[in-house]
Amino acid sequence: MIACDWPFNPKPTDEIFTVTGEADSSRIILQSTVRLYWDEITVENFRDIRIERRTEMDSVWTLAARIRNPFITTYIDTITDDEDLTYRVGFEDSLYNIRWAYAEVAVPKTTRISIPGDTDSLRLAYNLPVLDEGDTLLVGPGKYFGGFQFGKGVHVMAQGTWDDVILDGKFLYRVVQISAGELVGFKIQFGATAFSTPGGGIYLSGNARVRNCFITDNQASGPGGGVLLTGNGSLYNCLILRNSGQGVVTTNAHGNIINCTVVNNSIVIGAYCDSLTVRNNIITSSVSPFYDHSEYLEKITLDYNLLLDSTLGTNNISGDPEFIGTGDYHLQDTSPGIHAGHPGVEYLNRDGTRNTMGAFGGPFGE
Repeated sequence: MIACDWPFNPKPTDEIFTVTGEADSSRIILQSTVRLYWDEITVENFRDIRIERRTEMDSVWTLAARIRNPFITTYIDTITDDEDLTYRVGFEDSLYNIRWAYAEVAVPKTTRISIPGDTDSLRLAYNLPVLDEGDTLLVGPGKYFGGFQFGKGVHVMAQGTWDDVILDGKFLYRVVQISAGELVGFKIQFGATAFSTPGGGIYLSGNARVRNCFITDNQASGPGGGVLLTGNGSLYNCLILRNSGQGVVTTNAHGNIINCTVVNNSIVIGAYCDSLTVRNNIITSSVSPFYDHSEYLEKITLDYNLLLDSTLGTNNISGDPEFIGTGDYHLQDTSPGIHAGHPGVEYLNRDGTRNTMGAFGGPFGE
């Protein structure tokens, strides 16, 4: 394709001016290359060759290079993202007249990054430009020190048990602040905040989801030693244990707390949580209204939980959950929480039976 930005004064050869672009065939992690080729042409009063690029979302062209040698017919561009690109190569004369030719380049897509396979740093991996909405970051065994900020629609997934893959605040930082995407399978420990800041282990907001995590031994100078839940953030299948102060505090929360086990901690319901759903959980501390305003509890959906006080909400039960014990919070076969969760098909256990309350039941359970 040949185009001119305005009447073209130089006298090119009669040869057709075309550009071809080829991306490296391997997926991008830190960076990759695109090689451009074009025809040699002759331009009177040659000034330079301009190489520019843009993505489909760009409204302006980005200058990649200027080449002063008119006999150069190839250029290697370094890229750090996996978006498809349009390149244009222009021959410019001393009067700034320019003739362009264009090339479309399909860039291999990176949908999954692994630690330590692709990089050792969780923070670096998450912030790579190639990690986009819907992509997956697989995190291998190790202890990763906080605090982490997750704001992209990415699935951050631990590869191992809670003893294997740990996010640790060292009592210096909030461990995780997450507002988008999903955090799955981590042990989250030793978070701390100062100056009345909430959410020592996790500050969960936006439309983010935290599931299958073990949240323990965190503290905050504000509400929510374990988790501060707000917005449309949700907790699924988490074990919440031994956090200083409250295990979970909700405020202006409209998401879900489903199939969690809360031991030696409470879930405290704050204001403006009208559409919050608390369902299929085992909570061995009382579900207390924030600042003792009972009307907060009356405005949420609180059902099919095992609580100390089953008169709260609807369809809740009480009793000894009958954990296996010695740090194992799976349920014994005689537990009242077995197959006692919400009967809806969306909550069925993975084997198709009715939901079992607590962190190990439901579709995200074992």
